[in-house]
Amino acid sequence: MEWLDAIVVLASFALDIVIMYKDSIFAEISLLFISLRLWRLTRIINSVAQTIRNEEETKKKHLAASYSKLIELLLNIGEKKSLVISDLGHKMISQNDRNIIGKVEALDRSCRSILQDCHHTSSLSVVNEMAHRLQDVTEKLQLEL
Repeated sequence: MEWLDAIVVLASFALDIVIMYKDSIFAEISLLFISLRLWRLTRIINSVAQTIRNEEETKKKHLAASYSKLIELLLNIGEKKSLVISDLGHKMISQNDRNIIGKVEALDRSCRSILQDCHHTSSLSVVNEMAHRLQDVTEKLQLEL
């Protein structure tokens, strides 16, 4: 597309030079001249639109990376919570509570594996699949409790 744009710009420049020397030719090729100028205007608008689109895509990628870091942080907090409860649990809680702690730890491991399998967090379908998998794991845990 850029090559075609360059050809149009060069042709427009050549026509400008020819028109400066022969005014009668301008009447015959005015439509072509206008078309070439409109083409250039269209290319400029397209370039601006692509720049804006690329900036938005970059912002989306940074946002996806931020969400991924946030999920990682929340998962780390959940795992640390499970470890603290587990350490306290060995001393003070019943066998039933230990089973619950084991299931929570299993949930933490499932969440970790789901997060590690998710490589393209900017893709809506991948994020939706990840959400469904997490929902399935939490529902399974609720049924077992």
